[in-house]
Amino acid sequence: MQDDTIDGYTEGEEPLVFHYSREERLKKAPQNVRDYYEGKMNVKRGLLKSLIATKANQYMLFSITLCMAAIFMVSKFGADSEKNSIGGTNIELSAFSFEDKIYVSTKLEAFAAISNKDDVSENIIAMDKDRNEISTSICADFYDGKKLVLRTTFSDNNIEYIKAEVEIYGKTKELFAKVKR
Repeated sequence: MQDDTIDGYTEGEEPLVFHYSREERLKKAPQNVRDYYEGKMNVKRGLLKSLIATKANQYMLFSITLCMAAIFMVSKFGADSEKNSIGGTNIELSAFSFEDKIYVSTKLEAFAAISNKDDVSENIIAMDKDRNEISTSICADFYDGKKLVLRTTFSDNNIEYIKAEVEIYGKTKELFAKVKR
């Protein structure tokens, strides 16, 4: 079989001619495209310059910075669930694991300006990772304004969190701590 085509065209067929002229295309292009190809365009380089290039980018950078600062401030200076205060007495809950036991301590700081002494009672709830109650314990003692530490232990049955409800001066506060391993 003889191939009677020349460059993909049969004999007598006119080949398709494609003319490309960059200069002609650039004449019809917008001014910023022509400036770019001529090297006149002022392209901003760098991360910071691109973040502040337009008004919208500046607002976005400012809002992201503001949100990050707010998150930092709340995490650094926000309320700590392991600490609280009742009637001027600072209370702190801590829990840690050692061998097969969880040791829980609730510390009431010394308070010199205390005028009345009171019984302190504490309901301690041990919880698993899903915050389901595993075990409870009740501690009670007499608080006379000096440093007081209430302690209890639990068998380590996958206990992850400790919740304590401390009652003193007729007021109750709730403390929450993660077990340190």
